Amino acid sequence: MSAVGTNGGRREWRANAVLTALLVLALVFFGNRVAREHLALKHDLSEDQLFAPSDVGLRIVRELEDLVQVRAFFTGDVKSGVVQIAKRRLMDQLDEYVEASNGRVQLSYVDPNESSEAMAEANALGIPGVPIQRPAGSSVTTQNVWLGIVLRYRGRELVLPWVLPQIFEFAFLGGIHKLTRDADVTVGFLVHGGQGDDDEFADVRSLLVGQYRLREVLDLELGDPVPDDVSVLVVARPIELHPRAVFAVDQFVQRGGRVLFLVDRVLVDLAQGRVAPVTTGLEGALDTWGVGVGAELVWDVDACNRIPMREPESGRQITVPFPVWPFVDQRGLDATTPVTAQTRKADFFWAHPVGAARRAVDGLERTDLAWSSDLSWRVDATRSAVLDPAAIQAQSAALVARGDAEPSSILVALSGRFPTAFPNGAPTPYDAVDEALFVDRVRRATEAGEAPPERTTETTSEDVLDRAAPSQIVVVGDADWATSTNNGKFLTLDNRLLFVSLVDWLALADDLIALRARVPVPRQLDDFLEQERRARGLVGPRTEVDDDSAQRVARIETEAEEAAAARRVRSMSIATGGALGLTLALGLLWRLAFRRTPKRKGASA
Repeated sequence: MSAVGTNGGRREWRANAVLTALLVLALVFFGNRVAREHLALKHDLSEDQLFAPSDVGLRIVRELEDLVQVRAFFTGDVKSGVVQIAKRRLMDQLDEYVEASNGRVQLSYVDPNESSEAMAEANALGIPGVPIQRPAGSSVTTQNVWLGIVLRYRGRELVLPWVLPQIFEFAFLGGIHKLTRDADVTVGFLVHGGQGDDDEFADVRSLLVGQYRLREVLDLELGDPVPDDVSVLVVARPIELHPRAVFAVDQFVQRGGRVLFLVDRVLVDLAQGRVAPVTTGLEGALDTWGVGVGAELVWDVDACNRIPMREPESGRQITVPFPVWPFVDQRGLDATTPVTAQTRKADFFWAHPVGAARRAVDGLERTDLAWSSDLSWRVDATRSAVLDPAAIQAQSAALVARGDAEPSSILVALSGRFPTAFPNGAPTPYDAVDEALFVDRVRRATEAGEAPPERTTETTSEDVLDRAAPSQIVVVGDADWATSTNNGKFLTLDNRLLFVSLVDWLALADDLIALRARVPVPRQLDDFLEQERRARGLVGPRTEVDDDSAQRVARIETEAEEAAAARRVRSMSIATGGALGLTLALGLLWRLAFRRTPKRKGASA
C-alpha cells in the first residue's frame, strides 16, 4: 500500500506540475496580449523625454474638432539597422498619438518600394526617396528609403518630406497646428531698411517656412504702410531708415502689430580690425519707448565665448575668452516668460545694452528677457576688434579692479499702448529730387569748409495714431546672433531656437515654443580647472608684466589646479561610493529575504 501510494502521489505531483506550467504559459501569453492591446504602460526613460508624447501634444490631438488623416510613406523593408530603428520609433510615436486622439487621428501606411503607383504618389507630393548606404561584406549597397508623412485636415494638406524621431513631435504637431489654424499668420521682414543685401538672414527666414507665410516689406520710405496682412514684423539690422519708414513701423505698432527689432550700432570687421558706427534711424522711436540701444558694447568676463588667437611674441595659437561675445545661460534668462523659460542658452556677438537708463513709460510694461552676468561692463565699441590676448587680459583686469560691474539687458520686451514717436505729425515720404538737392548742399558746404546743413523733416496733414491699440515689441541689442555670417557659427542651435521662439511668442503661439524646446540638449562636462581659474580672477591667458606679477599669477594658477584636482577626486569618490553602497544594500536585502530560519530545539521533525 505504501508503494502504490507513493507512486500514485508522484504521478499526481508530475501531472499537477505539468498542468501548472501550462496554465502559467497560457496566463503569460494571453496576459501579454491583453496588456498589449488595452494597457498603456509605456514610459520614456531618456533624460530629454524626446520619444514620449508631451502634455502639449496630447492636448492638441485631444482638442481636434475634426478628423486628421495621416498618410505615412514608409519603406517597409529597411536594410540599414540604424534607419530601421528610427522607423520603428516613428511608428511607435504615431501609434501613441493615434491612441491618445480618441479617434480624431486616422493613420495609414504606404510603402513606395512595393508599387510604382505608390512611388509616383510620393514623388508627386514632394516626398523623395533618400539614398541610404550600408556595408554589405566588402562592398557598399544603396537603398532609397522613404520616411515622409502627409497630413490632411478639412481639405488642407501639409507634407513632411523626411521625419526623424528626434524632430517628429515638433514637425507632426506643428503641422497639425498650422492646418487647424483659421488663417495663416504672415511674418514680414524689413532687412537693412529694405535697401541692402538680406542673404545673411536667409537661414532664420527658412526656419519659419512651413509655420508662417513670409513676405518682404519694401518701399516704406515712399509712403506705403506695413501691409495689413502682416502680424509680426522683423526689423533686421536697420541702417539709416528714412523717417517715413520709421513712421510706418510706428503706426504698425499703433495698430496692434508686433515687432522684433534686431539692432546693431556698430559693424565690426575682425579681419581688417575695423569698427564702423551705424545709424539705424530708429534711435528716436526706441528712446520714446524707453528701450534705446546704446552705442557701447557689453564686455562680459564671466560668461563669454572663446575664439582662437595668436600670441604676438611666440605666434602660438591659443583659445582666449572674447568678452565682447557674451553668452547668456539660464542665470541670465527670465524664467517667467515662455520664450526664455524654455531657452537653454543664447550667444551674442558685439551686443549692445538695451534701455540702460530703465526709464519708465506710461502705459508700457517692460520685461527684461536676457541680460549679461554680474561681471560685465559697458565699454567703448572701438575696442571690440582687438585680437591681442595681452590687451584683452589687461582690459579685463582693469575693469575688474575698477569694481563697478553690473548686468546689462541685451533682450527686452515691451507691451501695452505705445506713445507715438511722431507727435508733431507724419514725415513726408522720400523724394529723390529733394534728396539730391540736400546731398548737393552737403557737398558744397564740405568743399567750402563749412558745417554741413542739418536735415529738416517736413510733415503732412495725415492723422497720426497714438496709443491706439495694445501691442508688443522685442528689442535685441544685436543682429549678428541671427545671421549666417562667420561660416554659420553665429547662428548656433540655441540661437535658432531663440529666434523662432521669439517669433512664436509675438505670434501668440506659445504651444510651438514648448514643442521647439523639446530637442536634445548637449551634455557638457564640468571644466573644474576653468571654474577655479575664473573664481580666482584668471579670466584669460596669463600676461607676465614683471617677475613679481609672474610669480603671483603662477601661484594662483597652482592653487586653481590643486583645487580642481581635489574636486575631481571628490566627484569620483562620491560616484564610486554611491555605487558600492547601493550594491551592499541590495546584497543585505537579498540575504535578509532568503535567510533560513533555524529550527527551535525540541521541535518535531
